[in-house]
Amino acid sequence: YSPQAGVDHNLAGSVAVVSADVGTEYTAAALVETLWELGRMATQPVTESELDAARRYVAGVTALAVQTQAGLASYLVRLARQGLGMEHLASLPARVGAVTVDDVARLSALFLAPARLVTCLVGEADVVGDAVAGIAPVTVHR
Repeated sequence: YSPQAGVDHNLAGSVAVVSADVGTEYTAAALVETLWELGRMATQPVTESELDAARRYVAGVTALAVQTQAGLASYLVRLARQGLGMEHLASLPARVGAVTVDDVARLSALFLAPARLVTCLVGEADVVGDAVAGIAPVTVHR
């Protein structure tokens, strides 16, 4: 079981991706758990302490990403692909620091509510199809 999440940023927009590699027999249970957690995140406010931890995380991973010339160059190329410049990187600490608990609540409700998400499962449809059909709409593509 290896749950992970991230955001893919592109010129056309950003996509939040949540994934979990699980054994076929655990697919339905993993889907329920994932949707429950996203629902919790969409409806329950974060604490100031959680938000502070997220701010520190963003600051830390950004510092690590740009600590070498190659890392900085790579980061700047990603920004340029999105039409952003060096000022975006320079202003990141202030922008992250300005995020409020209310901002997180509003955006979590908008972007993490399970009813608003597209669910894609890759696996043995003949084995898991019936189990997941009661959880989320299922269309099988072969």
